[in-house]
Amino acid sequence: MNFFVLKYKVKHKFLFSKEGSIYVYKLLYYSAKSLARYSLQKLYNYGKILHRNNEREICMPKFFINSNQIEENNKIVIIGEDVKHISNVLRMKPEDQVQVCNTETSINYLISLEKFEKDKIYGTILKEIKSEAESNVNINVFQGIPKSDKMELIIQKSTELGVKEFTPVDMIRCVSKVSQKDEKKKLERWQKISEVAAKQSGRDIIPVINRINTIEDICKKINEYDMIIVPYEKAENVNFKEAIEKIKSEN
Repeated sequence: MNFFVLKYKVKHKFLFSKEGSIYVYKLLYYSAKSLARYSLQKLYNYGKILHRNNEREICMPKFFINSNQIEENNKIVIIGEDVKHISNVLRMKPEDQVQVCNTETSINYLISLEKFEKDKIYGTILKEIKSEAESNVNINVFQGIPKSDKMELIIQKSTELGVKEFTPVDMIRCVSKVSQKDEKKKLERWQKISEVAAKQSGRDIIPVINRINTIEDICKKINEYDMIIVPYEKAENVNFKEAIEKIKSEN
């Protein structure tokens, strides 16, 4: 196995391992601040895998769009907070490439950036990217509201693991309570966390954060699901995998 190291002025180290036709990269960095301030395009240029004579881009920045952002002649308009992220954080320029995903169709595109404006970025679709990021199993996690900001971590990790829906539940014994006044703000915050986690993990959808439910609400929805799993801390002689296999065999 052969190694070589490239050093840049900003003290980023790119360590590559060459093995056959596959190139694996690993980034060693000194601070997150450096990554944010200096050109990450260096990483994207080197973030490629060659396998079976086909070139596939990895570490490609991914953003979500809606169908109304796709215009005629394969043109795409990027709007909102993504404009600032592309321009100021990633410091991208015309002719740089990013991946976008239509949240309404889950179709991914490789686009080349063309024109930068204050609140819009225009690009052209180069090709459609085949993606197998989403499972055919639709999982809705009903989570009792925990204390502090633990809910944010749960939503983040659930999104990374492939959950498609997330339903906060106001249990009787929940210490943390969300008032009706604060519910809208909380849901917006949680939805944003879901979106960011979906981008980072390469999802093709943004998991939906439903309104806060009660046990009574959940009971009304039981018949909508093919399988219901309730983890119990005192359960013995059974694990999660065995529980799923048992339910499958019974059905």
